[in-house]
Amino acid sequence: MTERLTAELSRSGRQLRMLFVQPPVGAEDVSASLLDAGFRPSDALIAPRASVRLDITPPEEELVARLPRRLRTWTRQWSKRGVRVRVGNSQDISRFAELLDNTAAHHRFNPHSEEYLRMQYDALAWRGNAVLFVGEANGRPVAGELFTACGTVVTTRLCGLDRDAETLKLNVASAVTWEGIRWAKANGYHTVDFGGFKSASLKALDANPGTETRALAGPDQAKLKFGGEVVRYPEAGRNHLKPGRTHSLRCSPTAPRRAKSGRRCTRPPPGNHSAAAANLMSVETTSRPGTCGPGTRRGASQSALPAARTCSWRCRPATLPLM
Repeated sequence: MTERLTAELSRSGRQLRMLFVQPPVGAEDVSASLLDAGFRPSDALIAPRASVRLDITPPEEELVARLPRRLRTWTRQWSKRGVRVRVGNSQDISRFAELLDNTAAHHRFNPHSEEYLRMQYDALAWRGNAVLFVGEANGRPVAGELFTACGTVVTTRLCGLDRDAETLKLNVASAVTWEGIRWAKANGYHTVDFGGFKSASLKALDANPGTETRALAGPDQAKLKFGGEVVRYPEAGRNHLKPGRTHSLRCSPTAPRRAKSGRRCTRPPPGNHSAAAANLMSVETTSRPGTCGPGTRRGASQSALPAARTCSWRCRPATLPLM
């Protein structure tokens, strides 16, 4: 499988100006094989170098027992305090975009537009690759979190929060994440991925493995409190730079559009596929003129995002699983 994957990526790389590949967790053999095939180490950060993952196969009682004492108490108190978490739908996207804007302003990053969020949700939710959870405090939607699913892994992608005093006091954001974990377990998934881990936090743990969680960046503290572990991705690789005009192409089942020649990535039923297909790869390419439409890379301006054209490779054990 590894040799076949490397050969196909090398072949694709010869048709593109540049190809970046981030192997998934546990695929160090793929990373080594790519480097042996002529790929070079890359620090382009097309995907996080590390993330936090939670094994959700144990009984729910055990998952609750791993939570910090205060969070364990909240799992029994939310319903009594007027907090309700429900599965959202397309009608909740406008409010979710507002909540994401609030979070972006607080953490100083550029949020996705409502148009992009709606496009992404509509493209993925109908085939079971995305689910939106909405947290309400006394009937008012004050938090939202978007998860994507592929193979046996559910990944948290985007979260938004109304940072008023009541929402923060009731810890609604944690209620939403917890319900997402419970939903993933109930639907047969094995792992929840919290969508990355900051480089600064990773360096702090490398320098001092005994670093307390409260010394890490705020978002990383929130991810670790659910009992997950920090996992590292194998070294990313890139092919040789070729001259020519570039276009960006994102190959991913979470992409909101696809090129005319692209094929959808459908999620196999949990447990009915190989481990290689369960763990997906991140790939971003820049193509020769005319091979695909214009696209955007992670971090591109939001005005360009709705115009992105993307290509998804079908996620099956017999082909190349890509994310």
